[in-house]
Amino acid sequence: MKKVILFLLGICLLQWSCEVEPVAQQEELQSTAYKWNKHKKKKIFEGIVVEADRCSEDIPDYNFWWYQPTIPFVDQFFASSENAPLTYTEYDDGTINVKGITNSVSSTCMVKVDLWLKDKKTWEEWQAADGEFKDETADGACSGAVAEDQSYYVIDGERSFIKIIGDCYEGAMGKYRLLQRPDPNDPDTPKYGAVIGPGGAIWDSNEGALGLSTWATIADMDGNGLYLVDFNFLIDCDENNTCKRRRCRNGWKKHKRNRRCR
Repeated sequence: MKKVILFLLGICLLQWSCEVEPVAQQEELQSTAYKWNKHKKKKIFEGIVVEADRCSEDIPDYNFWWYQPTIPFVDQFFASSENAPLTYTEYDDGTINVKGITNSVSSTCMVKVDLWLKDKKTWEEWQAADGEFKDETADGACSGAVAEDQSYYVIDGERSFIKIIGDCYEGAMGKYRLLQRPDPNDPDTPKYGAVIGPGGAIWDSNEGALGLSTWATIADMDGNGLYLVDFNFLIDCDENNTCKRRRCRNGWKKHKRNRRCR
């Protein structure tokens, strides 16, 4: 009789353990998913890039300047199609992604951009990290940017790339890295980083408009610098955006080149 009782108890224990184990596994998976979602970065603003007008200089509107002294100055600029602007996405972890295609204003050269910025800082934090603000007003810049009003970033050289397609300078073609210029880790060069804020495009006549500017280097995959480039552009809402996120809370107003937040 004792053997029968022990046998029945064994069956009950086996059944109980089989029921408990899947529950425990399910709880563990739910806990892992919660932790992953908790730390997953979230978008806090999505917008589009609008070309800068280079202030009083007589050149086409642009978002990307590929410095190449062997060709005319006016031919060194790039702009995106009106129907396919670069996109701008800001995340809650202090990173920004600028992505899309920009085209030479004078040739078939096309650049596919995947630019990432990181390490967001205020002006006070930037100064504490030996950062500076490059005021180009004396050179003709007209956006009215004020150092204290900007947010400061650096290019994430580990995940920023461009792909060059078409008839481009010196036969450049394929995938390249984008690095911050000047190198923020070089103590012998100034630390300017990337700026975003009112007048941040630096070279645009719409004074005080939300914008971005940064100097960069096109490098090979080993990090060897090849070409000098600049990004200068305004940041705006997409027509499909609700315009209720951080940058565009008050709806649209018309502008000569595109729409603008009020």
